[in-house]
Amino acid sequence: MQVILLKDVKKIGKVNDVVNVADGYARNFLFPQKMAEVATKDAVTKIEEVKQNEEKKTEQTLNDARETAKKIAGQRVIIETKGEGKKLFGSIGAKEIAEKIGDKNISERNIILDKPLKEVGEKEIEIKLIGDIEFKIIVIVNVV
Repeated sequence: MQVILLKDVKKIGKVNDVVNVADGYARNFLFPQKMAEVATKDAVTKIEEVKQNEEKKTEQTLNDARETAKKIAGQRVIIETKGEGKKLFGSIGAKEIAEKIGDKNISERNIILDKPLKEVGEKEIEIKLIGDIEFKIIVIVNVV
């Protein structure tokens, strides 16, 4: 029996996949658990449209990420904070760096830091966006 999966099912498939399963498995497990529905022509057509829309959204997101990477790659970001000598009072984390960059596509999850910055100076920071899109910026920490 051909069914359209409404949820991910181990060893069967992912959401919106059209798969063949045993009739009993579909009737006794997938349908009562609301994990699948019968694959009618209309339902399959509707799922194909949904998949195409998802592909377009994914492509648009990748294009936005590429544009962001081109715009920000190699930038120098200056962060001023309180401190004494070369030591800072506190530290500079990914959240502060993301706020200073000020781009809606870059959040603290995108910034790769081994540990927070605790000293004055320049440091090259890696930013990883969607998929394989990654670039580096230079963060300059100054004491006020």
